[in-house]
Amino acid sequence: MQFTSAFKFNDTATEADNVRRFGAYDDDNGFFFELDSSVFSVGTRKEGTPALFSSGSFNGNYGPSFVIDPTKYYKFDIEYTP
Repeated sequence: MQFTSAFKFNDTATEADNVRRFGAYDDDNGFFFELDSSVFSVGTRKEGTPALFSSGSFNGNYGPSFVIDPTKYYKFDIEYTP
């Protein structure tokens, strides 16, 4: 299964309680990306319980953090098997 999307965040969402979430999920299970105020996270949900991995906990070629640039477009992919 695969979820692919393209997003451009028009601002950095610095206001409190401004949560943007997208991905392959429902109220009980799935995988998603989240921008809460200015903190970007990758999340999972199993049996209704979410787990978030926020920027600063990442690794890889781009380093441990990911900062949203409102002038750029981003492509997000989620690949999973049941």
